[in-house]
Amino acid sequence: MRKLLFIALLLFGCTKYEEGPWLAFSGKAERIAGDWQVKQAFDLEGNNYFLLFKGLTFSFEKEGAMSIRFDKFEPAETISGSWEFRDQKEGMQWLLEADSTRLDTLRFPYDSLAVFDILRLDENELRLIDEENRRIYFGH
Repeated sequence: MRKLLFIALLLFGCTKYEEGPWLAFSGKAERIAGDWQVKQAFDLEGNNYFLLFKGLTFSFEKEGAMSIRFDKFEPAETISGSWEFRDQKEGMQWLLEADSTRLDTLRFPYDSLAVFDILRLDENELRLIDEENRRIYFGH
C-alpha cells in the first residue's frame, strides 16, 4: 500500500509546468510538434494582444525546426527558424531566420530570438509566457 501511495505521489504530486498536465504519455518534443495558432494573448493587467498573432500559424517539428506562416498577407509569407527547450525543458526559445527589418514589415511582435517560460504543454494546448509577462495560449 505504501509503495502504491509513493508511486501516486511521484506521478501526480509534481509537474514540470505550472498549469499542467499532471500526467502525459508522450514526450515534450512530441507534444510541441505540429501546427499551432494563437487562441489568446494577454498580459497580467488584462491588455489583449491577440490581434498581433491573428493570421499566423506556428509550425514546430520535433527535431527543432520551425516556421511561422503569415496568412494575413497576400500572398502568404513564411519565416523559418529553429526552436529548442531551455532550463531543463521548463522553457523554450526560437531563433528565426529574419532580421528586425523583415519582422517589423510583417508586424511580428518579437525579435528573431525570443525566450519563453512554458506554463502548459499537452497535445492540444501550449501556454507560454514571454519576458514581458505576456501570456500566449496556442491551440490546434
